[in-house]
Amino acid sequence: LNDLSSLTQNRNQAFNYHQPSWETGRGGFEEKMNRLLYIKNPLSRLLTDVFNSDQSSITAKPSSKPGKESEGPAKLYAYINGGDDDKAALYEPVIPANNTQEKGEEDTNGNYSLFFGKTTLRFFKDGLGRDRLKVIPDPNSDKNEWLVIQKLNDGNQWNIAGRYPDKKIAGKLLYDFTKRLKAINIQSEGFHLVEHVLLRPLLDSSFFGFNIALADNCIIAKQRDWSSFYDRENILKKIGEITAADMLVPNDEKDMNYYKKLIAKLEGLCLINRDIENEGYEFVKPSGLIFNGEPADKKEIKVKSILNLFSINFQQIAHNNHLPYPAIKPVVRLSDDKEVMENFFDSHVTVVLPCWTARFQNRSFRTFTEKLFIEHSPVAVKLNFKWLHINEMKDFEKSYFKWMHSMKKQDAESVRDANSLISILYDEALYS
Repeated sequence: LNDLSSLTQNRNQAFNYHQPSWETGRGGFEEKMNRLLYIKNPLSRLLTDVFNSDQSSITAKPSSKPGKESEGPAKLYAYINGGDDDKAALYEPVIPANNTQEKGEEDTNGNYSLFFGKTTLRFFKDGLGRDRLKVIPDPNSDKNEWLVIQKLNDGNQWNIAGRYPDKKIAGKLLYDFTKRLKAINIQSEGFHLVEHVLLRPLLDSSFFGFNIALADNCIIAKQRDWSSFYDRENILKKIGEITAADMLVPNDEKDMNYYKKLIAKLEGLCLINRDIENEGYEFVKPSGLIFNGEPADKKEIKVKSILNLFSINFQQIAHNNHLPYPAIKPVVRLSDDKEVMENFFDSHVTVVLPCWTARFQNRSFRTFTEKLFIEHSPVAVKLNFKWLHINEMKDFEKSYFKWMHSMKKQDAESVRDANSLISILYDEALYS
């Protein structure tokens, strides 16, 4: 409430990516969402940084089970060392080959350990629940030992995380662990916003093209060469003029000489799919429709059919552009020669969030978070949400912050960095 005036005043304010001090502040919208989600961490930081700290690190790895490397979330190895300094650190477990150090056994420095072994990312949530971790007397011990036990999944099975000589040691280790796990959850909460329009190539660069589509996965023509945004518009305008003139000529007055002249006009403007009738893809220069080695009579029929289909559909686009198809689909080339639909850059913003924290693992809270962003964002902005696991977030943040630094230069490096980020964010199903 103390900051209500400044937050509402700047609620839709973006932020200047070219400012040297971008690390210290963000736009009003991001600040407002940070407050509404009760995220106390500063903006513009690595959400995965907590896993890189020497004081507290967790290593997330794919499952080592054969054939399962790419299925499901990353597996989590958690290991906690506790001492008299009240600091509980999480580490990937390193157990001696001879297994002389049993779970909960005192090491040579007088420190005890908790060992949870292999588990899923639910551990970040389940580890905070009092019903999931307990300290109990060991019923099978004649030394009055105490156990820290962990409930597995939602069943009645419990795993022994450690065995200790007295209740105080066990209780302190468990307290330190839950305290540290809570801190990790809080420190890795946050989000990143990516405005897609900032990833678009410069309009005068040769990264722009087009597909002329008759239906989903049915393309009759495409650009001959990648061009600037403005040159592409001129090319499409010329094709429109050529096909409009073609439509004025009756079909019974069109012979093969006429089609050769039509092909000559289109030659430098586009590539045509000569396998369109078979729902295939074989793009050739317009002259390739003639010089294809087929018998003359069959060739003539095919040339007439394809070019008539091309002219009819292009003019249908010009006069009925409210229909979904036929349509001109603008595309953009990435530096690795992959193509993305140009509408990816149109008023889209992707919100990237961590899926591993205790709050964000809750599906209801995820839905609430997405609705909150939509409710408070400008109506013209189309929001997409991407929930990432730890390793996915590390890959994203590596690309994201690299692009944030290089984008100011607008050179080949910034293009490559933008393309790397596009590859992570692009979902063909959303932008086809």
